[in-house]
Order: sequence, then C-alpha cells, then structure tokens
Amino acid sequence: MAALERHDLPAPTDSAQLLLADLDSVTKQEMWSTFVASKTRRTLAVLVSWLGADAPLLESDIRALVDNRPLQFSGRQVTQFLETRGLLIPDPEFRRDAQQKRLEAELAALSATIAQELSVWIKAVRGEGKWKHAGRSYQSIARYWHVLDPVLKKWLADGLESLREITQDDIKRAIATRKGTPARSIHIVLRNVFRALRQEGVIFRDPTRGALDVQDVTYPALCEPPVSLVGTYGQEVREVVGKAVRGWEADPEWS
Repeated sequence: MAALERHDLPAPTDSAQLLLADLDSVTKQEMWSTFVASKTRRTLAVLVSWLGADAPLLESDIRALVDNRPLQFSGRQVTQFLETRGLLIPDPEFRRDAQQKRLEAELAALSATIAQELSVWIKAVRGEGKWKHAGRSYQSIARYWHVLDPVLKKWLADGLESLREITQDDIKRAIATRKGTPARSIHIVLRNVFRALRQEGVIFRDPTRGALDVQDVTYPALCEPPVSLVGTYGQEVREVVGKAVRGWEADPEWS
C-alpha cells in the first residue's frame, strides 16, 4: 500500500469523500498547521481510497503505511480522527503500556514459579485480583519493581525458588541493607508484595508483618523538630514528632 503513488489511487467512494470532507472541516475549525493538515489528509486519502470508509479501519494498517514512509504519512492524527468516529479497530499489541511490556520482560527472565507469583502480585495491584478496586498504573508498579529488583536478585542468588520461602528474617535483612528513606521504601514495597500474595491465597503468612521496628530506620532530617523548639520544650516535642514519624509513609502511592 505504501508503495503506491497518488495517481495510482482508486477514485474514493462517496463515503470516503464525506470522511475526507469531515477531516477538512476539523482541520479548519481546530486551525491545524498546513503541514500537519496536508500530511494527515494525504494519509487518510490513501487509506480510504483503497480500503473504503464504510467499515472501521485497522490501526495496524495505518501503522504499516506510516512506518513505510514516515516523512510522507502521519498516523497519530488519523488514528484519533477515526477513533472519535467509531471507524478504528485498535491494535492491542501496539497500545500496550511501555511499562507493562518492561514488566512482562522482567517476569519472562525469572523462573516459572516466581514469575507466576509476581504476576499474581501485579494483577492484584492493578485491581484485577480477588478484590476488585481502582488499581495502580503500570508506571507505579514499575517504581515498585525498581525497589524490589535488587532485593529479588539477592534472594535468587541465595537460591530462592519461591516467595513462599521468604521469612521475616529475610525481610529484616533486606531492609537492613539501606538506611533512612530507602530502607522504608524497601519495607513498603515488600509489604505490598506479600500482602497481595496473602490476599490472593498464594501464601498464608505475611513475613513483612512486624518486620520493621521504627527505631531501626534513620529518618531524614526533615522529620527532626527544629532545634529552637527542642531547646524550649525538650522531650515533649520529640515525643510528638516521634508519634508523627511512626505514621509516616515515604509516598502515599506506595501504600
């Protein structure tokens, strides 16, 4: 399709001409630049001249055309234009989240057992487990993974075959590899993973429960009360701040 010249195009059908006229109207109303408007119209003209406009077009066909001649054709505006009119069949593979693809690649590199267990975790965090809820985005889960990955690699190097083998001591040792906010982040991520696995029936005991004593973590300086207040009110201020710190979360999105 992409190799055809304009003079090779079949005459557009009535429905194709109406669709092109609709596009022209949109580009004028929304004041598209001449370059974008002409490139978008050229793309749509090729598509509807050969494929017609009476049935939805495949997003994969649009991509094939544009990928062959990216300087001549433009797919984004055409795709949006057709989709708003119910004339597009989306390409699920192309639309998969980039972070989703990354996570799938990470899982594929693991043993079948651990990959399956972490798939259950991801599904639960996405809100697709036993408890249906508004889930996290793949971008959020990728941030979890960034914290989980070095811990997981250490466990795998030690011979881990299943997350069911993890004990509270393993959790404590993982947290102890960092201090301050990074240590807290490890605890929050591991807690999220094992709570989800317990919720989904993969494990029966949450090894993160009681694994973190707030005294074990050195919190950032911003959690320390101002020197002037401490000098005036002494231990009373420290106790109030200490109670606040015990309820502190590094990021609400980690909970």
